[in-house]
Amino acid sequence: SGANPSFWQYANNMWMRTLAIVDPSPTYIVRIAPEDPSTVYVADVGSTAIYYSTNGGTGRWYNRTCSYPIADMAVESASVSYVAVSGARTVTKSVNGGALYDTAVDTTIADTNLISITSIGENLVLVGGDSGHVAYSTDGNDSWTKITPAIGNNSTGDVYVTATGLNTGDFILAGTDDKTTIYRWAVGQPQTAPWFDLT
Repeated sequence: SGANPSFWQYANNMWMRTLAIVDPSPTYIVRIAPEDPSTVYVADVGSTAIYYSTNGGTGRWYNRTCSYPIADMAVESASVSYVAVSGARTVTKSVNGGALYDTAVDTTIADTNLISITSIGENLVLVGGDSGHVAYSTDGNDSWTKITPAIGNNSTGDVYVTATGLNTGDFILAGTDDKTTIYRWAVGQPQTAPWFDLT
């Protein structure tokens, strides 16, 4: 918290500072590759700056620049990451450790801006918007499927979303920042089917 954030790694019963950033108003997020926790992405929300390390930050950090301002980031693997573009409903993808990000793809979500993005496996990505909606991709950001109803059918909150999978019969789970309820939606049903209130 506060200005000039530092990032630390705990190993061998001791803490070691691995990255220090000079920034008077930091808004950084940290994402780790699921199959390789030594691969770390540190992204500056609202800007295009990304720091990338393949050794937990104990060696070299690489400066990366996203093609678009960052709202949120999801990491699929050491080399593959996705960025929800700030102030838009689009997603950009990198397949080379953030060295280059593709042209952003429209998620077709009904909301104006994306708030969150989640990777749950190879080519499987979900996004949540700023007015209660969700969309998902099963082909690594080539195309998107939007779920027509909003969370709770009448939500205006920022959406945070995950899933058990994206095959028929799997469940998408979502909540918003203005609710205490978690909602569920079954993959394979009509896109107009309502969300199920788990409470």
